[in-house]
Amino acid sequence: MRTRKAIVLALLLLPFAAGCSPSPGGAARAIEVSEASLHVYAGDSLLYDIRHVLPGRNGEMWVLSALEPFVYRFSTAGRIQARFGRQGKGPGELLNPWSLAPVPGTDGVGVWDVGRHGLTVYDRAGVLTASRQVPLRTGTVRGDIRQISYGEPYKLRAAAGGMVVQVPAGSVSQPADLYSSVLLRLRDDGTPGDTLISFRGMRAAAGLGQAQALVPVPLWTTCPGGEVVVFEAARQTVHRFPARGAARREQLRIPTRALGEDDIRPYLRRMLEQETREQNLAAPEIDRLVGTLLGSTREMFGARTPAAVDLLCDGDGSLWLNQFSTRDHPVGYGREWLVFRGTRLLRRVTFPAGFRAAHVEGNRVSGTFTDGDDVQHPAVATLPAR
Repeated sequence: MRTRKAIVLALLLLPFAAGCSPSPGGAARAIEVSEASLHVYAGDSLLYDIRHVLPGRNGEMWVLSALEPFVYRFSTAGRIQARFGRQGKGPGELLNPWSLAPVPGTDGVGVWDVGRHGLTVYDRAGVLTASRQVPLRTGTVRGDIRQISYGEPYKLRAAAGGMVVQVPAGSVSQPADLYSSVLLRLRDDGTPGDTLISFRGMRAAAGLGQAQALVPVPLWTTCPGGEVVVFEAARQTVHRFPARGAARREQLRIPTRALGEDDIRPYLRRMLEQETREQNLAAPEIDRLVGTLLGSTREMFGARTPAAVDLLCDGDGSLWLNQFSTRDHPVGYGREWLVFRGTRLLRRVTFPAGFRAAHVEGNRVSGTFTDGDDVQHPAVATLPAR
């Protein structure tokens, strides 16, 4: 059993989550997605720790789990149609599947495996059809980095002419470490191409100082037309890399505020509960430890809340920026998304509690829903007609 001092030290080394920003003003339309518009898929007892969801053909959904069988295919109605993927080093097996990718010209799916440094392609039934090695230098990343932080090392998405992957230069244990990353294009055969953009030069502008927790980090995504979009959260600058033509920038204005104890406390409490689960500490003791950490580690946290903690792009090329809120989620993923077309704020979309958006296609938003027992399910939210 670890001592209390060791517990506190371990907490200081954990990566920390993102912050909460008030929405910009203006006449943007406010949309509240009702719980009745949320379709939560049943899944099964083996579906655990969802890492990625990806829309398939005709409204189907591919889901990647952290445990085998890793890959699930759901029908439009939310029923499991296939499940496959074994752990191992043999043909078609996976070591550390990280995300899913569409495969042009097929109705199958690709699995990006950071353990094997490759993309493994399956058909709809789970039969191996191709395997491509991706020769990258990879550093050490916490396996639970996406559960306790925002931003995503080794994220891979489809883009014009192939794939784009985020590659950190070294180890990643806290959000500030993501500034060592570059976005790298991958050709269709999996070989690295040119560097699209580096995050390293953005760190100085972020003014992090000694802070490593609750700091703004660069976010990125790809649009259905193949465009790559990077949101430099510290400067609130959007970098667009279209499929054709020159790159361009757009400047957003999203108010932020001073980071306070109310932002830090929920996250620290959640981390303490996880870290001390075997010790079965009583709630008053956890509250006391939270108070101790609040008073002794303030310099490790950012000064202001980040402008956003997640980024999506819809079929119109509009950007969806997720607002931070520890009132909604202990790690900071808020219920509200700001939708921008260019520099104009179009809508504020608020999803039901527990739902986290991952893809937007028309009025259909696929993602995950975490229930009252802290179990994740694939889910689809339907937006009201515009």
